[in-house]
Amino acid sequence: MSAVWRCLALCLGFLLVLLPSLAAKAAPGETILYSFCQKGGCPDGQTPGAGVVADAAGNLYGTTNYGGADGRGIVFKLTPDGQQSVLYSFCSLTDCADGLNPSSSVVIGADDTLYGTTQGGGTACPAPLYSCGVVYAVTQAGKENVVYAFCAKANCVDGAQPEGSLAADGAGRYVGVTAAGGVNCQSSGGCGTVYELTTGGRENVLYSFCAQPDCADGDAPQAGLIHDMKGNLYGTANGGINGHGIVYELVRPTGSSKTWTVQVLYSFCAQTNCTDGYYPGAALVMDNNGNLFGTTRFGGDVGISAIGGAVFSLSPPTGGATAWTYRLLLSLDGGQIGTRPYGGVVLDAKGNLYGTTSQGGNNSYGTVYRLAPDGTVTVLHAFGSTATDGAMPFAGLMAKGGVLYGTTSAGGAARPDSYGTVFRIHE
Repeated sequence: MSAVWRCLALCLGFLLVLLPSLAAKAAPGETILYSFCQKGGCPDGQTPGAGVVADAAGNLYGTTNYGGADGRGIVFKLTPDGQQSVLYSFCSLTDCADGLNPSSSVVIGADDTLYGTTQGGGTACPAPLYSCGVVYAVTQAGKENVVYAFCAKANCVDGAQPEGSLAADGAGRYVGVTAAGGVNCQSSGGCGTVYELTTGGRENVLYSFCAQPDCADGDAPQAGLIHDMKGNLYGTANGGINGHGIVYELVRPTGSSKTWTVQVLYSFCAQTNCTDGYYPGAALVMDNNGNLFGTTRFGGDVGISAIGGAVFSLSPPTGGATAWTYRLLLSLDGGQIGTRPYGGVVLDAKGNLYGTTSQGGNNSYGTVYRLAPDGTVTVLHAFGSTATDGAMPFAGLMAKGGVLYGTTSAGGAARPDSYGTVFRIHE
């Protein structure tokens, strides 16, 4: 079980006791597009832990970690007029060979086919791994195909337990990460991989983590990847020389070489008491100048604390320098802005960053915030301000046409149990 779901399991019980006492009035600026678990057993899904994506017609697509016909998660579609449909319920096959518990968002491929990953399910795994995960494809008609089932090779050298969303490489392939498997750390199930996969199911491991002493190159990545114009990949992982996470670049081979190499751009907790943040767990975003922006789940000005989190930037070397420049943009201390950002940030054309916090804020159930280039922070919505507006957003946002879309893992109007929402925010 990932850190997100361990935290959710502890927090959700407390949340369900308090939500009914909140006033039932829609919050200005926020619209709930759908509340999950509208029927007993939650056949329409429950507890979304990932964000949504949109097609050209404005339909939204996403996943829930639980719910569905077998209680093991779904892929859903939500039309602009609010009609929700379940495209696929996982664990429909014996031993969940089709996957279970999807915790990442989908990507839209050719013919509007949806591609994604599940942390569990697939083929049987050896100890200490018991659920290896799959990459799947779901059509608009609701037909699922397992594109690849991990741990298909001895000792799971092909990876296991995929995390984060897939990213298209522009050449008809997808790249992603696994938190386990690979050629290193096999006694503990493997330290994770970066892999490349064709839609026909051919998989190639580009890199196995913990290839360097003390895992200085990182281990157990939990976030998807982004790429630059040259095809180099960027991501975050645990480990590093300080043991508190890294930002890395996976450099594409040139010439006749076929070997991808990892360059660690920053190792967190480089500052006393981890005031630079620690444990990055979300994908990065890159601007037109090659600057990277992301979040850490802990640290910042509060240091090593049960609360915290940071928004940071990394700028590429200039003037003959070799090191990237780190900058702390925002510390999330549990006050009005919130704390524990499990999701990343999105960037608009003006340089504003938008993100979520899973806890804190005026009502203690997380926030949506905007961080301007000059450092000004605006809380666009504090969850828990009504009984139905959602609570605890663990995922980042999607921006489309000047509107923000996202999910909450709890809250909503469907049932007293309040199992999450899809929301929209207009500034």
